Amino acid sequence: MYYLRDKGAGDFEFLHIDLHEISPQDAELTDGTYEEIRTKQSQGKQFRLKSVVGSKFEDIFEEIAPPPEVLSALGVVQKEQADLIFTLMMNGVL
Repeated sequence: MYYLRDKGAGDFEFLHIDLHEISPQDAELTDGTYEEIRTKQSQGKQFRLKSVVGSKFEDIFEEIAPPPEVLSALGVVQKEQADLIFTLMMNGVL
């Protein structure tokens, strides 16, 4: 079973009940919601936390897209390429 911890400013972390100490402020995630975000993250998408009290994926997480100025500065046309570059930048690779 997974839980979600709000780290402030849209940051979050996942906790597993067998591996971490769960606090009353941590929110339980359904298996479906956990799998959905992990799948989307594996595709290079970035998210911020909207609310730990939501019941649907869209209530809990919000996708972060590269700002338009990044797209035009890099000359990136296709969204998939822009998302990949943004992910690499966020992870300190670029």
